[in-house]
Amino acid sequence: MRKNLFSLCCTALLLCVGGQAFSTGPEDKQAILRTLNYYFEAVNMGSSAELRQAYHPQATFAFIDKQSGKLSQMPVSDFFALIDRDSYIKYERRLEIKQLDISGTAAFAETVIYYDRNGKELHDFLSLLKVGEQWRIISRVSYKQHAAFYGQPNWEVSAVDVEKIEKTIRQYVKSGSKRDGAGMKAALHPEAIMAYLDDIQGLRLQSRDAYVAGYTAKEGGAFKRRYRLSFVRAAGNVALAKVEIYFRDYKATLTDYLSLIKEGDEWKIIRKVSNKERMKYISGL
Repeated sequence: MRKNLFSLCCTALLLCVGGQAFSTGPEDKQAILRTLNYYFEAVNMGSSAELRQAYHPQATFAFIDKQSGKLSQMPVSDFFALIDRDSYIKYERRLEIKQLDISGTAAFAETVIYYDRNGKELHDFLSLLKVGEQWRIISRVSYKQHAAFYGQPNWEVSAVDVEKIEKTIRQYVKSGSKRDGAGMKAALHPEAIMAYLDDIQGLRLQSRDAYVAGYTAKEGGAFKRRYRLSFVRAAGNVALAKVEIYFRDYKATLTDYLSLIKEGDEWKIIRKVSNKERMKYISGL
């Protein structure tokens, strides 16, 4: 079964992101596909053993609760327990990899799982980090689309929402350049989590307030940097954006994969997964 599902993942990758340039080698792409395959197998088979091969133990899930319209979050350990329940319904689902992007030790995957039995679709924006030699999902932000009415999909995002997403990202980047803590907090959801790899401590997770406090406490004035919004992907009330920031003083490029959620009428950043590469300059920045 694993071989067949892995072939499906590879086929989807070739169809959906063929021709896209990656900065990492083929071994990283294959390793990420294996991680996604573990996730998909776990959902189909109802096995947390497979799921543990895909998710980091500190991974978290975020989504908007359908009833309250508010942010809901849970640790991956709760998902393990949910999958292992005797009442978990096991049946074949279909997986499509809509987009895959890799930058050093960070990556993003957009996937859709189709529930043919009831017409539902689960849109996942998955952020991954390469911890040691293993790629693991560190964040999952999701939107479940129910059966479309009158043949119209209900996951599409309006042009107004896209503009709001881009405005939030601009506020985050420009406030960071000025070390403006209030501006950064306005762009980040109060429950936002930042994930990155530290050369000494390994995986680090920070709350919004801890991250902003540490960032604005650094000595010096405004940063000299340029940025590029490489892409925005959105479905329903969730989105993910890739932002590349070049620090001229440090001659380094920071790649941020930013996951956003729409709570009420506002889009806020709920997750940030990053990769920094020194002595790297991206054309156009």
